[in-house]
Amino acid sequence: MVKRIKDEREVLWDIETDIAVVGGGACGLIASLAAAEKGVEVFLLEKERKLGGNTSLSQGMIPAAGTRFQKAAHVDDSPELMAEDIFKKNNYESDPEITLHLCRESKNLVEWLVDSVGIHLDIVTDFIYPGHSRHRIHAPSTRKGTQIVNELRTVISNRKDILLVQQAPVRDLIAIRDDGGVIGLEVEIFGQGINRVRAQKVILACNGFGNNKEMLKKYIPEMADAFYFGHEGNTGEGILWGIEL
Repeated sequence: MVKRIKDEREVLWDIETDIAVVGGGACGLIASLAAAEKGVEVFLLEKERKLGGNTSLSQGMIPAAGTRFQKAAHVDDSPELMAEDIFKKNNYESDPEITLHLCRESKNLVEWLVDSVGIHLDIVTDFIYPGHSRHRIHAPSTRKGTQIVNELRTVISNRKDILLVQQAPVRDLIAIRDDGGVIGLEVEIFGQGINRVRAQKVILACNGFGNNKEMLKKYIPEMADAFYFGHEGNTGEGILWGIEL
């Protein structure tokens, strides 16, 4: 839930940080590194015992258009073509502006991961991923998402500006009553109990709700009884907090 307060002085804060990131999958790990690059302190929280989320169950394949790896493999591609492939696949249901923005940023993401973070990614040219019209999948050598997660964790463990805490589920966001601005959160850290974290910004990197039967019944009823084989942590808290806010 979201706890609403009139003034931040109402709360006795246990921890203060610049950025709190909720979720320790690839999204949260990458968000933490990107924030730390800007010179801020990051508090990264993962509710499960292990990092990785759905990324750790995947093949670690990242689609991107216009990368130098594609050009070296003589693959002619563009963000606009990538976006059009996505629209054809989802029957034009995704937001056009956001879809095109993500496609344009995909090149920067892949090249930043390799050049700045030090992740190992190669262009995959032995097959075209379903729905794509070009070779635009970039993946680790093992074709396992665990390789990406492990490499990201190694980088984070060597940084003093990112504090990673596992077995730390966030229970509530804390927001100002008047404007709904999120100023922190309550996290239950294993062995410590509830800690109140004051943060300048909170990033929700919590993935979806595939493992939340009630949300499936409400939002995708035709999938409510389907067998779920994703990560057990995908229970929709981030979406529920967003709706409540």
